[in-house]
Amino acid sequence: MIDKPSGVIVFVKNKLISLDTIIPVLLELKESYNISSTIIVFDRLAHEGIKSNVVIRDVVKYIGSELYISRGVNNRIIRKVVIFSSLFMLMIKAVFGYKIIHFGILDIFPFKYIFSSFKRNVYFSQHDSFLHTYDKYDYLFSKSSKKDTPNLIGDNIIVFNDGMEGLDQISKDKNIYFFGETRTRKIWIDYAKRNENYYFSKYHGGLDYSKGFVVFILSTFGELKSIKNYKSGMLDLFHNTIEVLSSFDVQILLKPHVFTDMDIVSDAIKNKKNMHITYIHPTMLSLNSKLFISNTYSTTLADAYSLDVPTIEYSDYSDVLLQASNQKSMGYRYVSYFINNDKKLLIETIKNILSKPENKGFNGVTGDNSGLLEDLSK
Repeated sequence: MIDKPSGVIVFVKNKLISLDTIIPVLLELKESYNISSTIIVFDRLAHEGIKSNVVIRDVVKYIGSELYISRGVNNRIIRKVVIFSSLFMLMIKAVFGYKIIHFGILDIFPFKYIFSSFKRNVYFSQHDSFLHTYDKYDYLFSKSSKKDTPNLIGDNIIVFNDGMEGLDQISKDKNIYFFGETRTRKIWIDYAKRNENYYFSKYHGGLDYSKGFVVFILSTFGELKSIKNYKSGMLDLFHNTIEVLSSFDVQILLKPHVFTDMDIVSDAIKNKKNMHITYIHPTMLSLNSKLFISNTYSTTLADAYSLDVPTIEYSDYSDVLLQASNQKSMGYRYVSYFINNDKKLLIETIKNILSKPENKGFNGVTGDNSGLLEDLSK
């Protein structure tokens, strides 16, 4: 048996939030233990998400590589052959001691049968390192709330916050690693600081950000039942926010969501010289941002809030949601100011934030009392 693995294999979900959560851990393994990682992607949307998220894309290359299984294969039979041959190669790596991290995919066929023999080296991970509260209100809109639940395959469970249900019901034979938030790790923040100038020069070369900027986190402009006028409310909020932000003498960086209609965005900002589209990672944007703002709760606000950047949710909640949330944001933990359909208050709040000196004293978390990094590196 090989004591020191050649690397770590990570099966990510089709949404990038799982990769965004685990990648600071993989970066720390690379820089502190010289352990490389292979990111396994099955879904085209996830693959395209990695390509468009320029910082994540480059970090993946730095720590190891991405394996996009069934890349470009449309024939169903050939696709299955490619997938099973790839899984066979991964199984061989598992035989030689590679550690395997997943977010639930190993619970289903055929993965649970392929990797059940290596459960000592299998780690089930919570998919988000921040403790969001928005899913408490899913019942209002007839949506099922998906919770992380500890799996049966694998002897190890990685926990980042108190949002994982069922921990008290799992076998005592499993190892539980209470690691804490990942994107507040010092190594991750230091990486962002080292590379900040490179990304801004490459993607925003003409932008003077020495005086800071405002980040506008975009969402979908489609129907959203949490909004009072759910058919057009998000689009109205977007245009109102653009109007307000354009009145300030500050650079505005608009960060799209994967479902944002970019034609609408481009048309709205085409004559506004202080507004720019960005695909830079929220951690990097937080280093010099004066403010993050969104029109409905975005998990991205947690990145900014955790690095001492003020956050605003400017929205127009439905009456039933406003009552259920007690006039607060659905994600109140990471929202500094919740403003519901009050443009005047929004203007005053932004003016107040921009007039104050920045107070960013957080440098990142070091150490690992859980022992996760040490065990992954063995």
